[in-house]
Amino acid sequence: MSKSKKVTLKLEPTGAAALHGIIAAEQKLYTTDPKCTPPRIVELRKIMDDIDNQLETILNNETPDA
Repeated sequence: MSKSKKVTLKLEPTGAAALHGIIAAEQKLYTTDPKCTPPRIVELRKIMDDIDNQLETILNNETPDA
């Protein structure tokens, strides 16, 4: 059994938010029914969740400007 390979992207928060928006627009065209949703859309939704979580972490760790 081989290990799965991964691609890691390092984006600025603004780029991540833009990518999230593009993915959100694409995935809206498909149902949420897992029986009918193409695997690539399922994967895109997982990527959206990951971006959401990372952006939330960044925003929660920011301190207001003094």
